[in-house]
Order: sequence, then C-alpha cells, then structure tokens
Amino acid sequence: MTEREIELLYKDNAELIPPPELKEKILIQANAEMGRKEGRKSTFSFRNITKRLMPIAACVLFIVMLIGGIFGFSNEQYQTVYIDVNPSVAVHVNRFGNVSDVEYFNEDAKEALEGIKLKGLAVEKAFEKMIDAYDRAGYFNGEAEIYISAV
Repeated sequence: MTEREIELLYKDNAELIPPPELKEKILIQANAEMGRKEGRKSTFSFRNITKRLMPIAACVLFIVMLIGGIFGFSNEQYQTVYIDVNPSVAVHVNRFGNVSDVEYFNEDAKEALEGIKLKGLAVEKAFEKMIDAYDRAGYFNGEAEIYISAV
C-alpha cells in the first residue's frame, strides 16, 4: 500500500483522512503484511522460480528422451543377415532398415570389404556394394554360390 492508495481511499471523505503519524503506521503495517520491507517489493521466491522453470525442464526432458529413443532404435540390432560366399559376413540391421554393424567372420571378408563404409546405409545399397566388392575381388569366378540367411 502506498500513500497515493491511501489518498484515493479517502478522497470522497476528506474528514476521515488519518493524521500523518497514523498514515505512516498504516503504511508500515500494510507493507509488512504484504511481505515488503519499507516499501520494497520482494522479487526472489523459490516458488516463483520453480513455477517458471518446471515447464521448461519438462520440455527439455521430453526432447532428451525422444532423441535418446531415436538413437536407441537406430543402434538396436533388429535383424541379422548372414552372407556367405567364401568370405562370410554378418550384417546387423536396425528397425529402420539401415545397417547398424558389420561383423567379419574371416580375413577374406575384411580384405574384400576394406575401405567400404556399410554402416548407416540401407540394406539394399549395402548388399549391392558388398556384391560389387566380392566381384572385384574375384570371388564370383567359376561356380560361385551365395548363401543368404536372416535371423
């Protein structure tokens, strides 16, 4: 409560205006009851801060969980496809149909696929690159057989 507010309260009844000493006591008591110290307004409150930060924290937590879930699904091994020519390879596929990991079962596979990035590619593109690499390495000369199995 301010001195201006007191004047507005008593503007219609001028004879009811309190004396200056009483007016000062009223102001001090009103400010004390409203949580103010000598006319100053308290601005720091843990409750006010938490009311403002809780929705922001909830949104940040939701976004972090969403991103974590997407990365979790993209790295999860959903299916494994084994390709066996002479070099044997296991291609691990995630839920989105992309290669999440390639496991070489012998040195021939490592040598034939050396320098080819398969991780992150669509399964079809990865198989095309693998077959081209095997063909260039000479594994399809004569009567070559490809065994493909999926788990």
